[in-house]
Amino acid sequence: MLVEAELERRVNCWASLEGRDDITPQELKDMGVYGGGRGIWRDKANTRGLTSDGDGAVVSVLHLGQRYANDLYNDGIIYHFPNNQTVSYDRADIQSIKNSFELELPIFVISHGKTKTLRKVDFGKIVDFGKSECLIIFGNKHSSKIETPDPSTFNLNASKREKTRSAEQRRRDPMFGYYVRKRCGLKCAVCSISTPELLEAAHVKSVKDGGSDHPENGIILCANHHKAFDNWLFNIMPGSGKVYVKSGNTSVQLKIENDVISNEAMPHPEALNWRHIRFQN
Repeated sequence: MLVEAELERRVNCWASLEGRDDITPQELKDMGVYGGGRGIWRDKANTRGLTSDGDGAVVSVLHLGQRYANDLYNDGIIYHFPNNQTVSYDRADIQSIKNSFELELPIFVISHGKTKTLRKVDFGKIVDFGKSECLIIFGNKHSSKIETPDPSTFNLNASKREKTRSAEQRRRDPMFGYYVRKRCGLKCAVCSISTPELLEAAHVKSVKDGGSDHPENGIILCANHHKAFDNWLFNIMPGSGKVYVKSGNTSVQLKIENDVISNEAMPHPEALNWRHIRFQN
């Protein structure tokens, strides 16, 4: 009954917050939605009894856009886990996020309101939990959990639904980036850069060429190598994963450090075959 009671409490809080962009931080604290000071509020005193590990279940996360501004969008948010010096706090905070995911408890996402001193709140469920981030979908646009798109469902070409979106929307789609990062990990496929803010999800068959948003049509590259990839300065050999560069360039010039990409980073063979043929022409 503890989980049901906590669910009811959160739903009742949401009824008072939905649609507002003029909420003060103090109001959120008074409601038990936010504790202040940290980006993750798990209200340990009241939620520790929900879990056997004592870490509680996250109530809210704060997203004010300083580091990952593009990951908050209309339908949800890609929430990046903390990674700093407070290791013990971070471990417990991340576990509390996982606990809410497993208990299927909705959580609050707090962001800037109509001014920087006021807040707005979204409410949704954690539907996918990765190594370094999780996917939260707002409202009723989610199932309880979402399975990572399966390689067996791969289609190289964009669907009718994908074609209705602009190229810019699709290139910046946080869902595409989330699932490519989950498959490939947080490291550029061709160099040693692993700083999350410098990594991007690149389409192998590009959006302008009609490529799909399936994660197997994606690869993680740093911003510089993403630009070089889009400008056809280097390519990846189907089958072997060997990296080769356009005539007139060298790997040294392009700062490519890996002769072969890892199996983890390898896109779908059909995508690599399409690009290989195009690269030769």
